[in-house]
Amino acid sequence: MASITYQEKVKTYRVQVTTKGHKRVGKSGFRTKTEARKWLTENELKIMTGKSDLIDSSKLLSSYFEHWYETYKTNVTDITLDQYKTTYRIIKKHAKRLESNEHTREN
Repeated sequence: MASITYQEKVKTYRVQVTTKGHKRVGKSGFRTKTEARKWLTENELKIMTGKSDLIDSSKLLSSYFEHWYETYKTNVTDITLDQYKTTYRIIKKHAKRLESNEHTREN
């Protein structure tokens, strides 16, 4: 099941898809509903079949973090964006081979 919603606070559209395993996957930051529909059309089948990089749990933590802030943190100040980029460089330097599925709150 998929939905497209308008986020009034940031004036963008968000696409959200619920997989068969009841996991929600999505992307935000679309300026128009047409852009959101196009992305949904192109990616819904990949998400539902588990072939999307949005739900790849064996992805390196550094790649996952970079994708996260570029996808979901589109409307932030320059200072915040610089902090995300710094965090990305630190993760890349100190956790080169750590996969996102290996990371827990304890480590």
